[in-house]
Amino acid sequence: MFADDCLLYREICSMNETKMLLGNLDSLQAWEQDCLMEFKPAKCEAITFTKKTKSMKAEYRLYDVILTAVTSAKYLGVHISSKLFWSTRQYDCQEGYSVTQLYLEKLQLLTSTHP
Repeated sequence: MFADDCLLYREICSMNETKMLLGNLDSLQAWEQDCLMEFKPAKCEAITFTKKTKSMKAEYRLYDVILTAVTSAKYLGVHISSKLFWSTRQYDCQEGYSVTQLYLEKLQLLTSTHP
């Protein structure tokens, strides 16, 4: 069994809270073993949500592997930006619309030329 859609988060306002989140990651590793789950650190990501220009930086680790820091991520089909913008999702919708529009135009052209 895999923990594909697991999410761990904490509001971070101080370095002490960063240490608490690191402790939560350690607890998650113990929980994983108790529940016969398997986390793949290479597939895990760390994202910081903030509107601040300077945020506290930290390296998050799972099994001594530094989690990749990202500025946007897809979770349960929703794109999330670290600055809480929706532009990535809007782009995906527009791209999907364009592909659908092209398909429909091609289909219309084929059906109109072949009675």
